[in-house]
Amino acid sequence: NELPRPVYMLQQISARLPHYNDSDPANRELRDAHKALWWSSFERMQAALRTVAQDLLEPTVSHKYFMSVTEDEITRGILNVGRSGNDCCLWFSRTFCNLADRVSDRSA
Repeated sequence: NELPRPVYMLQQISARLPHYNDSDPANRELRDAHKALWWSSFERMQAALRTVAQDLLEPTVSHKYFMSVTEDEITRGILNVGRSGNDCCLWFSRTFCNLADRVSDRSA
């Protein structure tokens, strides 16, 4: 007899952390706690994935596990769209508030 293999299924974050997306002001502390727990879990998973990618994959392949979201969006949305640069326009607009007060905050 063979033991059944485990099955892994991706779930929404809120399946495990129900207050993650809770916008009720009364649940602010629970939401903040769930967001902090998710961020901690995400960082551990990301570190493990990056370690394995760096150890087992070629640098050109593993780069996708190290690039920023902005780099990925630019690559997918601008550089790999199959149009010439004359056919499109790129505009970034970002507003940074209280930046000096949040230098040590990783989620800022």
